[in-house]
Amino acid sequence: MYRRDFLLSNDICFLETPGASYQDAGFSFKVWASATRVVFLREGILYYRQDNAGSSVNSPGKVYCVCDELAEMKRYLDERPEKKARFSTLLTKMRYDAYMWNYERLSEPLKREFIKRFSEDFKSEEEQGMLDYSLFEPWKIDDLKTILNDPIAFHEQCEAGERKESITRKSLYYLQNGGVPRLINAVKQRLAYR
Repeated sequence: MYRRDFLLSNDICFLETPGASYQDAGFSFKVWASATRVVFLREGILYYRQDNAGSSVNSPGKVYCVCDELAEMKRYLDERPEKKARFSTLLTKMRYDAYMWNYERLSEPLKREFIKRFSEDFKSEEEQGMLDYSLFEPWKIDDLKTILNDPIAFHEQCEAGERKESITRKSLYYLQNGGVPRLINAVKQRLAYR
């Protein structure tokens, strides 16, 4: 629940996109970037419903909706220098995760098309100094560097099964950066994602 005056005073609204794709991402980002205080409730008051989770994986019209939503978040920060200084590199990391999620769920040949855009957008982020590799997990740095250098090679390696994320490598990372509780939480999140 949001105070209407908070939304209005911070110019927070949904970006209109075809089929209401990814709109909650930009809205939530603007809220969290603008909030000075929040209250967490134990009881659920929002029930998130997905009527057809796979509806956009084969839709050429929705391939770039995630890009539009991230561009809207960037526009929001660009108009607010104090927020941009604080959140721009975090937004770049969020862009990576959102783009990779989108890429992994697309069907062929949409994946091949999208990975090129992925590479172009991140080359721009790199040129602008918005890539802070310290925010990225090690395997994501490797993937991103490959995408930047040769997006089609990355795609072909994925299709051939050569770029599967190492469970051992991820497990060690989470153990070293948070111990057993962080590893358990990562496993729970991954299981919930499926």
